[in-house]
Parts: sequence; C-alpha cells; structure tokens
Amino acid sequence: MNFEIIQIARQRLQKRFLKLPEDDFRVFHGRLIVFWNFINSSRLFCSLLVELENTSSDIVERVNRLFNLERPRGDLETFRSEREQLEFSYQLIKQCVQYEYDPRYWNSQKEFLIGDYFRPGKENDPKIRAFWNIFVRPIYEFLDEQLDDKNILLYLVERYKHLAEWFRADQLREAYLKEKESRSHRGEKILAYDVYEFLFSQGLDFHIAPHSATGEIDMISEPVEENRLMVEVKVFDADKRVILNGFNQIYTYTLEYNQPFGCLLIFNLSVHDICFSGDLSENPFVGVSIHDKTIFIAVIDIATRPSASKRGKLEPLVFTREDLVSFTDTTQGTIP
Repeated sequence: MNFEIIQIARQRLQKRFLKLPEDDFRVFHGRLIVFWNFINSSRLFCSLLVELENTSSDIVERVNRLFNLERPRGDLETFRSEREQLEFSYQLIKQCVQYEYDPRYWNSQKEFLIGDYFRPGKENDPKIRAFWNIFVRPIYEFLDEQLDDKNILLYLVERYKHLAEWFRADQLREAYLKEKESRSHRGEKILAYDVYEFLFSQGLDFHIAPHSATGEIDMISEPVEENRLMVEVKVFDADKRVILNGFNQIYTYTLEYNQPFGCLLIFNLSVHDICFSGDLSENPFVGVSIHDKTIFIAVIDIATRPSASKRGKLEPLVFTREDLVSFTDTTQGTIP
C-alpha cells in the first residue's frame, strides 16, 4: 500500500488529537468540533468510522442518559468490550459537537459537564482532560490502529470508485457490453479484474476467486494479522436480485472464513440510481451490520447518462436494511 499516505495521515491525526486539551480549556468545545470535522471530512478516516455508525439501542440509551446528565455524579461508565466502548464514545462525541452552548458561559460545555462526572473537584482543567482521555482517546487510538489494519481497503476502494467513474467509465462499460453481446459471461470478471489491478498497484496482496465450500469469493487478501480483506463484485443492469444475491454471498463468505466484515462492489449500468435508506449510513460506504458481521457496499456508476438538463425524472431503486437482511435470512447458506 502507499505507506507514505498512511504516515502523513497518522501524523496529521496525532497533531490534532494532542492539540485538543492544550492551552485554554474554555474553548475545548470549538477545538473538538474542528477535530471531528477533520476526521469526518477525510476520506481515509471517514471510511474507518463508518463501521461505528450502527450500534445497539442499549448504547444509544446509555449515551443519552449521560449526555443529558441523568446519572448520579461519579457513576462511572463500564464497558464489556473495546467495541462497545468505541461505539459509546463515537455516539457521545457526535452528540457533543452538535450541541450549541452559550460561549459566555464556558462551563456549560457538555464536555466539561460530562468530564465533571468522572473527575469531580475544584480544578477545571482535569474535567476537560477526563472527557478527552475517556472518550476522545479511544476514537483516536482506533483510527491510528486501523491505518495498518484491514479497513484500509475501504479507502482504496473509494479511490477506485472515483477513478472508475471519472476516468474509466466509458472503457469499462464498453468492455462489459461487448462481452455481454458475445454471450461469453466474462463481463463481470473483466470489471472485477480492473478492481484487482488497482488494488494490487496500491500494494495489496490477495488471491482471486479461491474455492470454498459454498462457492467462489471474487477476492480474498493475504492475512493481515488474523484478518483478511474480502470482496465480491456484481454488475447491476436490471434485476434487483443481483444486489440481494451479492449481499447474501459476501455475508456467507464472512461466516465461512470467520471474518468480521466483507465488501460488496456494485457496478451500476442501469438507468436507476441505487439508493439505500432507513438506518443505513450516509457515508460513501453503506455499512450493514448483521449478527456480528458488517457488510460494506459501494456503488460504482458507469452507466451512460444524459446531462442533468435532459435527464428528466430520476428513477431511484431503493434498498433498506430490512430488504438486505431479510433476504439473507431466507437464503443463508446458499449461493445462487
């Protein structure tokens, strides 16, 4: 992979994280907003944070109680796992940065009030640092660690999405349609191999179409510690079941290979805009959690489209989480 990009990202992240509690703690809230906007505007960090979007109703309820200061002072938050702590911290910080307080009363900052629960006392600074240490630090450490882990794939796939849509759309579409006309059934593989060529050029080592008990997954990487990057490529031109089948396939492979997540790439050659609604993420990747697995979906639009002034009424094809999960529940263990 491009380790220079990763190293620069790591340095920028660390610089902004360490700066948060410095100097005047009365403006901590503003600095937290700047930090939060930085990591959410970065394609690399945003692609890592997307998997923290989906969380349980229990965590949301606990976050709301703490945010609204509805707990006894000194009642420490406990977590059963690192993942639970990350999801809790993510949701709490998101609420804090959206909160507007009167800057004339700096001690009404939510971060100050929440920190006071965990570090009560006469000193003001430790209360802000308590919030920084307990809730912001886990998010920082998560992002820092994930830069060397499997989720870098999401960043690379997003870069490929832009490359394909901006520079290769005509070439890829024509190659697929040519194979379709000849009835060779190789069109999907041609598009998939274009993805693999790009990922390989970025330093990702993988196997293509390895055999498994339930079928053939399109791409699986070499192990990164205990994790593997798993990708399934589908081409959508008319049939909605293609996307549902693809979701079921990559989910089944995560079960077979005992991996926490998989990635479904959809080349869209139809007249429809593929949309996801409900509780699905609005980030560049749609993240769908099912049991202890997360499936990320990216749509690569290479269809021929008229200009905006001539296009007319949009024809969206909408999928909800319920569509995807319910289809998987009824077909689990089968690969169409």
